[in-house]
Amino acid sequence: MLSRIDYDEDIVMRGLKIINDEFILTEPTIDGYIKALRLKHRGFNDLIDLLLYATAITGNLKLLTRDKSLIQFLIREGEPVNNVIPEEEFLSSI
Repeated sequence: MLSRIDYDEDIVMRGLKIINDEFILTEPTIDGYIKALRLKHRGFNDLIDLLLYATAITGNLKLLTRDKSLIQFLIREGEPVNNVIPEEEFLSSI
C-alpha cells in the first residue's frame, strides 16, 4: 500500500525502526490456524486478517487494524475484540 502513495521516507524509517526495536516477532500457532480457518468458513474471506487476529487471540497480543469490516464481523460472530485496537482509536491516543 505504501508503494502506491507519496510518503516521507524519514517518517517511514522511524516507524520501521520502532517496529524493529519494540515489537516481538510471533507466528500463528496450530490453534491460531484452525481458528482462522473456522472464522473464514463463517463468512470472512480475508484469511491474512483472520490469521493476524487468531494469532493475537491465541498469543494474548494486541492487534492494531484499520479493517472495520473485520471488527464488525468479529462482533457479529460473538468473538472477543478486547485485544483489537481500531486505527482511529490508536491515533487519537497518541
